[in-house]
Amino acid sequence: MNDDYAGFYSGVRTVLKNKDGLPGVVGAVAELLKIPERYQVAFDQAIGGSLQAIVTADQTAAKRAISFLKQRRAGRATFLPADIIRPRELPQSIRQQLTGQKGFIGVGIDLVGFDQGLANVMGSLIGTLVVVDNSIMRCRLRIACTTVTVWLRWTAIF
Repeated sequence: MNDDYAGFYSGVRTVLKNKDGLPGVVGAVAELLKIPERYQVAFDQAIGGSLQAIVTADQTAAKRAISFLKQRRAGRATFLPADIIRPRELPQSIRQQLTGQKGFIGVGIDLVGFDQGLANVMGSLIGTLVVVDNSIMRCRLRIACTTVTVWLRWTAIF
């Protein structure tokens, strides 16, 4: 990730460029989540703008960063304070039903890498994301979750 944070929203870029002076700012989800290249488009489509959300250690750090943005009139950003975010999980019964099914690739949280100290934050974003390799499998799913179908070069979200 470049230090110039090209492609990030103005407010997000401002906070990230100044995170050394903002204690408790961990980083943007996009730089904290290690997504295998073959799933990059699927995750980009599934969690979209949340990739630019800024993870903070706690609520105090988020409030400090918000004040920083306000003082500079530098835009806005979404903050995810790690101390209050709760993960979402796919129920074990559904995981068991999916495991071994033709077309089931995995649950989002199991397909990516991240610092385990951020498990709650990442679980809140992709803990119920189901990744499948074809739309037939997606149609068979009758569960409340986000489903991403991965084809060779493009992705569909249902």
